[in-house]
Amino acid sequence: MPYQLNMPHLKYIFLLITITPLLAFSQVSEKAARHNSKIKEHSLRIKYGESRTHREHVKNSEEIGKHLDSAVIEHERLKKNVPKKYRDDVERNTAMVERQHLEARRHHNALKNELNKEKHNEMAVRHHANRIHASVEKAEKEEGIIKAKTER
Repeated sequence: MPYQLNMPHLKYIFLLITITPLLAFSQVSEKAARHNSKIKEHSLRIKYGESRTHREHVKNSEEIGKHLDSAVIEHERLKKNVPKKYRDDVERNTAMVERQHLEARRHHNALKNELNKEKHNEMAVRHHANRIHASVEKAEKEEGIIKAKTER
């Protein structure tokens, strides 16, 4: 005798189908937020002079790069996990996040180039760290808007 699906099973399957992408979306959003906070933490260490030596600057720069790469990957996952009915609503916001990540990447590359010099300019290093921090804050704001729009 074949197995028949009754109504409670169908309700469970429907809930599973609708909730799973939302869970994935919130998990990815949390991961992206963690990476953003790490980027801001390491950029602030440079900006406010907590890292005083060249070696500490390089270490913080490497951490910024690592977490920036991860944040970009998580943003791509976030973009893919946005429910289809909200994709048009958040398209502008995702483009802004990508633009801010590119801006942060540009300043990170400039920071690395400055640190590769034999005698780096401390003010330039702090400027690039400040710009990285500002770009990531703007990206976080846009990701918050995306999250708010998809939770309606």
